[in-house]
Amino acid sequence: MVIQGTTDFQVSMEDAERLKAARNDIRLVVVESMNHILKTAPVDRQDNYATYFKPMLPLSPGLMSPVIDFLRRASAANDR
Repeated sequence: MVIQGTTDFQVSMEDAERLKAARNDIRLVVVESMNHILKTAPVDRQDNYATYFKPMLPLSPGLMSPVIDFLRRASAANDR
């Protein structure tokens, strides 16, 4: 699984698409307004970068559900 945030300035959407294209079984999950440190962040670079210094900010809301789903499926596949 590749997870890409739409406000990530360190890894581009094009990079995420290339990773997905590397293997046909990779799932690409795009999380709206999530930056490189997995926090909800605006498009404005200065405001986005400010989130890097706020460790108490919660993880982006769209992140955990696909991660949990991925882990459950991986665990079930290993149980077979």
